[in-house]
Amino acid sequence: MLSHARRSNKFNKNLSGMTLGEQNRGHNILDYRQIMVAALKPQKSLCANITCSGMNMENQEKTAALISRLEEENAVLKKQVELLSGGRKPITNVETQIKIRGRSITVAVEGLSPIEISSIACQVEERIKRIEEKTEVADTAKLCALAAFEFAVELYNSKQKVEVSRICEK
Repeated sequence: MLSHARRSNKFNKNLSGMTLGEQNRGHNILDYRQIMVAALKPQKSLCANITCSGMNMENQEKTAALISRLEEENAVLKKQVELLSGGRKPITNVETQIKIRGRSITVAVEGLSPIEISSIACQVEERIKRIEEKTEVADTAKLCALAAFEFAVELYNSKQKVEVSRICEK
């Protein structure tokens, strides 16, 4: 029980922020409890709550500047996370002009942005070119039908994989 009391005393640091062992070794450390309390209070800056023991003013200023910079970076990251986690705003029927095989087509797909629609159009164009090279068919309508069929087969296969994985998980 005595060793437990000694161990817990290590964590009950005095106001100088150092345990007896740390004072004997000559370590200069920040009072971790004050930093943690300050970190849990977002309305206050860590810099305002730093108390340093055995640090000269220059080191205290450097530490405060470093923490201030880290707080600023943290605030920027929090804003980015909030923007990203806010989710996608629903896009409703934004008309986008795409070009497939030299033909301009205006399409509107609910839930997709113009960039996503253009990306899909590029995939369709590549698929048609690949089928044309494989089959040597010159008819554009037939090539488009074959490309649509390939996409449908891929969609069907991916749905089957999802169903199989659901069954396997149960």
